[in-house]
Parts: sequence; C-alpha cells; structure tokens
Amino acid sequence: MIELSDSDRILVEMRRLGWSIAQGRQYLQDYYGKRSRSELTCDELKEFLSYLTTLEPATYHNLNAEPITDLENS
Repeated sequence: MIELSDSDRILVEMRRLGWSIAQGRQYLQDYYGKRSRSELTCDELKEFLSYLTTLEPATYHNLNAEPITDLENS
C-alpha cells in the first residue's frame, strides 16, 4: 500500500470535490493568506485536508473552472 503525503491527499480531495487548482489557491489565499500548499505549515496542511474531507462535492464548485484531472502535473 502506498502512503500519500498530506499534500497529495489534498490533491485527491480537491479532485473528488471538483475543485480546480485556481479554486484551491483562492481558498488558501482567503483563509490562510498563502498562495500554495507549499507555503502552509504542517498543522495548516492537516487542517486544510481535514476541512476538505468534510465537504460534499457541490460545496465549493465553480462550473467555469477546469477540474483537476492529472495529479502528476498539478
């Protein structure tokens, strides 16, 4: 079994929710004042991941945004 990092698990959750990279960045900017996951502390990463796991797919969906389709290139 492959163990994913919190950062990778966040991408999986964003994909499940239909969030685009731009939506994820906007959320990070709005709530943490940071532009990317790499700027988050370990505690912030865990908090963000926990938050994402509580959401249903339509909670933060933007029909005009492109969803994440390739975790390798995001």
